[in-house]
Amino acid sequence: MTRILLVDDDKDILNINSIYLEREGYECLLAETAEQAYALIEIENPDLIVLDILLPDGTGIDICKKIRNYTIAPVIFLTSLLDDAPKTEALQIGGDDYMTKPYKLAELSARIQANIRRTKMHGSTMYEFPPLKINVGTYRVFLHHKEIFLTQKEIQLLMILIQHRGTTVTKENLLEQIWGDDPLSEKNINSLQVHVSSLRKKIIPDNSSVIGIKTIRNVGYCFEYEGRE
Repeated sequence: MTRILLVDDDKDILNINSIYLEREGYECLLAETAEQAYALIEIENPDLIVLDILLPDGTGIDICKKIRNYTIAPVIFLTSLLDDAPKTEALQIGGDDYMTKPYKLAELSARIQANIRRTKMHGSTMYEFPPLKINVGTYRVFLHHKEIFLTQKEIQLLMILIQHRGTTVTKENLLEQIWGDDPLSEKNINSLQVHVSSLRKKIIPDNSSVIGIKTIRNVGYCFEYEGRE
């Protein structure tokens, strides 16, 4: 059974969401504080995390930064903030999706299903582009033999780009495969750019002459590798 961690300081929201999602067949873990969330993530290893940005003892963004050291479970942020800055930061530091309050429970369930489905989209293939190595089955990525941590969307981006290495993958193609519903919305286009930028910083060594993600202006992106596979 898929295990979901719900983190929110509003008990009513927690109860409503958990009742609905349990009826959908999920197992729900509940946390009202950042401290509780850390403990449950470490002990229970949830498959997905629904995380409020504002908490009494910290922020969802701080939680996401910390847990990316030991979990790649998809993180869906919830926010009542109208400012786009926290949403952008949430994606930059490892979030996979976000929803603005108020939202429909059916949409929350659909977002959860989509993110869980995407984590299972790849098999156990191993890719090696020294000094980069990717185990698709375990979602583990190594640079110079040291493990680095990617979000689910970053993993998906990387997989699609390396599967088409040497050729350009259009933005439309990437958005359709990874973001799904309404892929060409302004929000999703901006999110793609944020994720590509973050991916570059994580997988491309400083002054690398062999690995690159090239931007093809107004078209898309291309994974380039000049070394020997």
